[in-house]
Amino acid sequence: MAFRIEEGGEVIITYAPDLLDRPVELVATLAHELAHYLLAHENDLDEETHELITDLTVAYTDLGLFGANAAFSFSQHGDAFSQGWSSKRSGYLSPPSWAFALAVFAQLTDDHRDYRPWLSAEVAGPWRAAMKYLGKSPEILAPLRAKIAG
Repeated sequence: MAFRIEEGGEVIITYAPDLLDRPVELVATLAHELAHYLLAHENDLDEETHELITDLTVAYTDLGLFGANAAFSFSQHGDAFSQGWSSKRSGYLSPPSWAFALAVFAQLTDDHRDYRPWLSAEVAGPWRAAMKYLGKSPEILAPLRAKIAG
């Protein structure tokens, strides 16, 4: 996947065709690249910081479920001759980091829906813990709430 803005201002987002077989990863990656567009004016960030902020932007734009669920995948395979497993990481945030980001934005927007049915096991438990923690400690997000309101 790649995001770029051509000299004439045209936005180009490309994707790997094999992602069509993995729709959650496809949406997560497209959301990440679209977040690059939203942040295109942020020129003073180093690349690593820009990528982290891009994933946080995905969480804030309500597409974070896809990013969170694509952050880690595990699969087992086997047949009569062999068996094994594989795992894959995607994106810049770990599953617990995605869980916390989703919880922060849920708290900031007063979104009290239970996202656990739609979250992978690696994200659902940490999300619940983060929601509980932030719910009991509203002072943590008070400065962000003030900034958003101001």
